[in-house]
Order: sequence, then structure tokens, then C-alpha cells
Amino acid sequence: MTIRFRLLLLLLPPLTACLILASFFFNFDLSKEILIVGSSGMLLLVIGVVFLMADRISKPVRQLNRAALEIAAGDYEANIQVKGPKEIMQLAQTLNTMSQCFVEHISRLRESSLIRERMHGEYECALLLQHYMLQNVIEDFKNPYLSIRLTSTPLSTLQKGLFLKIDRSPSSDLALILLEAQEQGFAALFHLNQCAYKPKEELKNKAFLECLFIEQYRILRYHVHKLFPPLVWSLKNRQFMRGERQEIPLQHGDMVFLYNSSLIEQFETQEAIEEWFARVLRHFAEDGLETIHAMLTNELTFLTKKKQAKHDIKIISSQVKIK
Repeated sequence: MTIRFRLLLLLLPPLTACLILASFFFNFDLSKEILIVGSSGMLLLVIGVVFLMADRISKPVRQLNRAALEIAAGDYEANIQVKGPKEIMQLAQTLNTMSQCFVEHISRLRESSLIRERMHGEYECALLLQHYMLQNVIEDFKNPYLSIRLTSTPLSTLQKGLFLKIDRSPSSDLALILLEAQEQGFAALFHLNQCAYKPKEELKNKAFLECLFIEQYRILRYHVHKLFPPLVWSLKNRQFMRGERQEIPLQHGDMVFLYNSSLIEQFETQEAIEEWFARVLRHFAEDGLETIHAMLTNELTFLTKKKQAKHDIKIISSQVKIK
């Protein structure tokens, strides 16, 4: 039911009753015809006024209805301009404010979606590059005197990337060079990949560890900068060995462990890291590198849950096989 008919139903009966009563009290000297004509004229005048009032209210309401439908259809930038009572104009202003807020929120959502898409794309690229620079190098490595395995925590975030370079140098049987990026993300990994093939003298500002296996893998010589030195587990003595002048003698079955700075952040000291490794190595070192790899994986999973690690922890385990 429209506003006009509602106003008529609301106002017409009491107005009609008032006219009839007024005619009885104030128009006794008038004839019956004049009374009917006057009453009818007054009723028509009232009906006209009611229709004008209803139109003044219903027209801006219809405009607001069309504007609301346009907003519902996706036209959030429509500007609503109506004339009418103060309450109707305030409602129109509220709809305009709501439309502007919709435009702002949608713009933010689009920007956020683009940022998330870009971050996800960079994260996927970083994972692929990290796989190429570390895991792929280990998987492709074949050497009868040295076995290598990678142990890593299954975290969703990528901390500082690692690059493992395996090469033969003129002064050694084999060289393992581990470099760590200084910052997080794809850009830092890409820069690390570019710097990885530079001479060691140009890596003074980088975090790196160089392990040289010399004299038919019987001696490990290392150089370290901004990382902890390698850990060498003696299978015969069942303990970690410390060498003089950055050289450690090796025997058949000894294990060498390299790790990134995230493990250092968890324990803070090399002694604490050695004790954490020793709990596994004392019981399972004789079972070989595959068993150690599996046990370290379990220990890392427990460690990250216990201490709520936020960054990837990577351990490169190797075992020498000297004839």
C-alpha cells in the first residue's frame, strides 16, 4: 500500500467527522445543498493536500530505492541527490557515505589481494630457488668417499636462504662451501646465488663456511665467517672432536655437520648445539647416516614445537668413507 492511500485512510475519517460536526454546530441557517457542496469541497481540498504531502514524501523515497538498487548492482560510486524532508536528506547522505566506504574497502581488498598474490609468487620462487641451491645440489652429489643428507624443519616460512657449493679445489680432494643470505626472501636468495661463484676473498661480508677435505679425506680443514664451525663426530671415540689450527683428523665413519644460523638462534652457544646433537649420535651413530638423518628430523620437529621456532632450521649431515 502506497503512502498516499495510507495517509488518506489515516486522515480522511477524522477530517470527515470534524466537517460534519462543524456543519451541525455552525451552519444551521444554511440550506442542505450548500452544506453538502461545502463539505464536498472541503473533502476534495483535504484529499488534494494529502496527495501533495504524500508525493513530497514518496518521490525522494522512490529515488532512494532506485539508488539502493544501483548500489546492490555494484555501482558503488553513484552519488544520491534528493530533496525532501530533513530525515530523507539525512538518509540519502548516509547512503552516500556507505557507498564511499564500499569503494574504499573494495580498493583495500584489491590492493591486499595483489600484495598477497605477489608475496605468494615471491615465496614460491624463493622455495624453488632454495631447492635448486641446496637440496638439488645434495641430491645430485655422488661420491664414493662422502655421503650427504639434508635435514630441514617443515616450517611454512623461509628464513635466510642457504647455498651449498660442492667443488674440487687444487689444494683439496673436495670443497664444501656453505653460504647464508643476510636477509629473508627471494631477493636475498637471488643475490646470494649471484655472489656464490665469486672468489672467497670477495665474500668477506657474507656469512659462509668452507670445508676442505684433504689427504684423501683424512683431514678436514675449514674456514668460517659469521657462522659456527662444523661439528665433527668421532665414531670411534663417540664424541665431538676439536682440531688445532682449524684442522680436524678424520677416520672411516666420522660425521660432519653444517647448519644455518636458525639453529644457532635456538641454542645460542656451540656447546648447547653439541649436546643436542650428542643425544642422538651417542645412540644411533653406528647405524649410519640414514638413521641419523631420520632421528634428527624427529628431534627438529620436537624442537620447533617445544621452543616455537619461527624460522627454517637446516642441517647438512655428511659421513666419510675412507678405505
